Amino acid sequence: MKKIAIFGCGWLGEPLALELEKTYTVKGSVQSINSYNKLCIQQKYRLNLENISSSPSFFDTDVLIIAIPPKNLYKKTISALLENIQKDTDVILLSSTSIYTQKNGDITEEDSFDIKDPSLMLEVERVLCKSASNVLILRLGGLMGYDRIAGKYSASKSISHDSYTNYVHRDDVIRVIEHLIKLNIKRGIYNVVAPMHRLKKEIYDQNAKKFGFDKTDFISKEIRGKKVLSDKLCKRLGYIFLKKDSFNFW
Repeated sequence: MKKIAIFGCGWLGEPLALELEKTYTVKGSVQSINSYNKLCIQQKYRLNLENISSSPSFFDTDVLIIAIPPKNLYKKTISALLENIQKDTDVILLSSTSIYTQKNGDITEEDSFDIKDPSLMLEVERVLCKSASNVLILRLGGLMGYDRIAGKYSASKSISHDSYTNYVHRDDVIRVIEHLIKLNIKRGIYNVVAPMHRLKKEIYDQNAKKFGFDKTDFISKEIRGKKVLSDKLCKRLGYIFLKKDSFNFW
């Protein structure tokens, strides 16, 4: 049975671990003792930057999924992981579409970047690809679903203009990872974004009415922003989104 380790069992990582446990041998890690006590998987670890090297059993795995946000000490944590990853381990990095700095238009995995000022996440992607043999990068759109409700945190606030959504439901992210592991995809870069790009105003207005919070004020009717496309994932690897339309996420 394939062994899978998930570094970072948070809002996405824990339900991912619980789903993968149905098919594979899974172990997961968290940083705090509180999160460790709440983690509901069979093989769990408490790992942070200081003690990563003290748990070699965690790295005895066929697949390592890195599912931590790019926050404090992110680059140092990735470097520490690289020092412990076994040579034959496949790595899946959960990256973000926020690395695309282009302002407008359709965006694919082949679009170029500002080399002079790369984002932290893009730097980490490049470091991993140089340092590990098999690296699969999933650039996730804005994670939504369940308690993450678009428009909730901008209620009563003003936004200068409207833009298209680049959201993805958590259930789809989990299913995409399952799909790629099943297909034994070891390398590549894939955007993971719901295919239908709604306008934020219509999503925010719908959710404000549905969940009872104040609307967001869009100052201008002008529409700006990019659409990040998942065509490569769908056409090349045959993935069919469960939640294609962010209008129906909740």
